[in-house]
Amino acid sequence: MRGCLTFGASLRAFARRAVTSASGAALTLERFEKVRDDLQVSTAIDPWLGRVLAGRYRVLQKAADGRRGTLYRAERIDDARRVAIKIVHASMHQAHATFEWRFQQEVEAARSLVDRNTLIVYEGSKADDRSMFMAMEWLSGIDLARMLAARGPLNTRQALFLGNQVARSLAFAHAQKQVHGDLSPEGLFVTRDARGLSLVKVMDFGRRRLASYNDEGFSQVNMPSGWARYLAPEQITGDEFDGRADLYALGSILYRALSGELPFPDATGIQILMSQVHDHPPPLRTHQAAKEVPSAVEALVMRCLEKSPQQRFASADELVELTERLAR
Repeated sequence: MRGCLTFGASLRAFARRAVTSASGAALTLERFEKVRDDLQVSTAIDPWLGRVLAGRYRVLQKAADGRRGTLYRAERIDDARRVAIKIVHASMHQAHATFEWRFQQEVEAARSLVDRNTLIVYEGSKADDRSMFMAMEWLSGIDLARMLAARGPLNTRQALFLGNQVARSLAFAHAQKQVHGDLSPEGLFVTRDARGLSLVKVMDFGRRRLASYNDEGFSQVNMPSGWARYLAPEQITGDEFDGRADLYALGSILYRALSGELPFPDATGIQILMSQVHDHPPPLRTHQAAKEVPSAVEALVMRCLEKSPQQRFASADELVELTERLAR
């Protein structure tokens, strides 16, 4: 299935598009530079910059802040290869021994998934007394959340390509008895392969092992609302779940990618959880942006969003086959 998503080749190219007026005329250089500066990550003094971690990685530049840590651009000392380093800090209420054990569980889970559509994780280790680091492949491109914010909904063929790529990653992981459990647009990265073809990488496998439980082992109630919007009903109710929970999350992502709307856009706080468990989202094609989506594609998305796992697709492999067939 040939790649068909597009994205800017560089930050400068992305900024140039971002500062083009509605009439298509470029804005002034002064305003361009302001937007460019807003897009670039601050290089203010950071204690991690210049540090050498585990004797193998030199931290070069801060790339992004996330809800679980900070991402840096780094290089591997022995061959100057560019890598990504994620620094993750133990929360104040969490014993470091517990945090370290769970972090290593996450790393081992992610390292075992060597697949074209899954982010490659090299290793993880201690960064300091309260922090751990994970070394990963460096990706050039843009995550799906930022892409949708910048360009709006995808067309049908692009969405099918996205779904196919993510389903391939999930199928490989599920065959290894691993469930992601935390899929979101922020965790899907659009890049290009060595041939220049679009490629989607699924990130953060194993994160649920670190983020979902407090020190007593109970599921945390105060989960971020953005994350909750992609949780399957059985995850919210605390029931046992399997790979079909990932298919629900993928359905929510495709719904948003095609329509520009979340399945339950007006829900906030606890209402998000209640809607995920009890309510049915409006049919995909009731949204203006998705009016031209073929009925078979709408059916695919809505089946992923079924409340009962038994009513969803039985496996990610089924989604791989169906998205390929519908894209022909």
